[in-house]
Amino acid sequence: MSEAPTFIVVGSGASAVVAAARVLDAGHRVLMLDSGDVDDRYSQRIPQRPFATLRQEDASQHEYLLGHAAEGIDLGGTGPLAQATAPRRFVFRRALQLLRTSGDSFAAVESLARGGLAEAWGAGAFPFTDHELRQAGLDAGEMAPHYEAVARQIGISGADDDLAPWRGALAALQPPLALDHNAAALLASYERRKQQLARMNVRLGRPLLAVLSEGLGERRANPLHGLDFWSNAGASVFRPSVLLDTLMGRPGFEYRSQLLVTHFDEPASGGVRVNATDLQHGSRISFTADHLLLCAGALGSTRIVLRSTGHYDQPVPLVCNEHAYIPSVRWRGLGAAASGRSHALAQLTVLMDPTGDQQHLVQAQIYSFTGMLLARLLKDSPLGLRDSLSIFQALASSFVILGVQHEDVASPGKHLVLRRGPVPEEDVLEIRWRPDASVQAVQDAAHRGFCEAMRVLGCWPLRVVRPGAGSSVHYAGMLPFADENRPLTLDRSGRLRETRSVYVCDGAGLNYLPAKGPTLTLMANARRIACELAQSLCKR
Repeated sequence: MSEAPTFIVVGSGASAVVAAARVLDAGHRVLMLDSGDVDDRYSQRIPQRPFATLRQEDASQHEYLLGHAAEGIDLGGTGPLAQATAPRRFVFRRALQLLRTSGDSFAAVESLARGGLAEAWGAGAFPFTDHELRQAGLDAGEMAPHYEAVARQIGISGADDDLAPWRGALAALQPPLALDHNAAALLASYERRKQQLARMNVRLGRPLLAVLSEGLGERRANPLHGLDFWSNAGASVFRPSVLLDTLMGRPGFEYRSQLLVTHFDEPASGGVRVNATDLQHGSRISFTADHLLLCAGALGSTRIVLRSTGHYDQPVPLVCNEHAYIPSVRWRGLGAAASGRSHALAQLTVLMDPTGDQQHLVQAQIYSFTGMLLARLLKDSPLGLRDSLSIFQALASSFVILGVQHEDVASPGKHLVLRRGPVPEEDVLEIRWRPDASVQAVQDAAHRGFCEAMRVLGCWPLRVVRPGAGSSVHYAGMLPFADENRPLTLDRSGRLRETRSVYVCDGAGLNYLPAKGPTLTLMANARRIACELAQSLCKR
């Protein structure tokens, strides 16, 4: 880049690439600083054939399904890393080595990968409702056009069904993906028992997924191979690296990897200076621009802000969805043949309105056991491995998993503090997670409600599995949007107070997380901030 950039964007995740694209579209120069880890082992190794075919025919399947060093087998805990397949492990690997956190009751997950955490996301792309946006500190009217623009940009499949009044408005949808045999049976059961479930304040319908059912540009429709947890054929699932590849071919954009951004400062002469460590050589390096867009993930951006503003040892809020899994057996499907072609992501979505006013919705995704390995179940079985394997082989085609998410808001027992280390790279993010006692009672009641709904649909819920706090990988609330002018908050434009030109474009600004994945909202909000900032520069 021959001229100094107008914007420095820190990170390459979902918020970062959308914000960068928007200011680039407005004619500004963009420098993206990133650690940029990539998968250099598996991305070209996985055959583009159906999962079931590979399991039956490929003698080398263990090399990518289990991993070269069997890293895809985790018989330990049930947290997020235990669910990561071998080709996705690169998303988390170096963050575990370089980003220091502490807190024995909270599993903080970060990424230094090219594309960030969304390189391994489940592609759930639900907008927030108007009520949820207000709770988060955002304006529904301002967000609506950005939701639609992002949906057109990344491609979202779904349907207008019974969920539409509860899920949040989104018009730019491709047709829904084909259902597998379990999901089709459950949807048919729902249609027959809709009134009974309505009395339970439960609705079921198609998920909104950032997965193509039709081609979009050079990307192709999902091939229904069931390999979505291992590969991304035709770039059908939106991952930030898909958009980043496009940005790297555009004039005015520069991407610098192998950099760990540590802090920023604002010289009296104007602009912003961003300081980083070169991960290859260990040297310090700095960059300057007119504006800084922080998109390093909620925990990462908070770490950079606290360090840069000198707010060590000061607690800031922490919001995180808690979630649970409810494995179930569709008893009418016992012994039935599995679907020949299907994707492996969420097949159906269930919404529950426990308070009857749509103010505290609880959302769950239904997955079949398509494109998964039985090893993922064995660690949760009370039986021996040999007996468990025989049982699960018999149940696999009728097995469904309900992934339940819960809303969360800031409370006094949940916060994080940055503790100073010998050097900035060794600072420790100390996390305390002590939710109010009443929270678990509310969540337990929701789990009982979902279990009953699954029975109505024709399933036997086996147990409720709680993976532990933090394992949803949905973090927010540390640098909240606020109307009052106080430190470590954002104004409506996303500008960090106490700064002239630093904007936070990821989840750190949200005051509230509803019971759904926030990634679509993070992208839409990043686009809003970038768009308004670009327009304000044009008016000067």
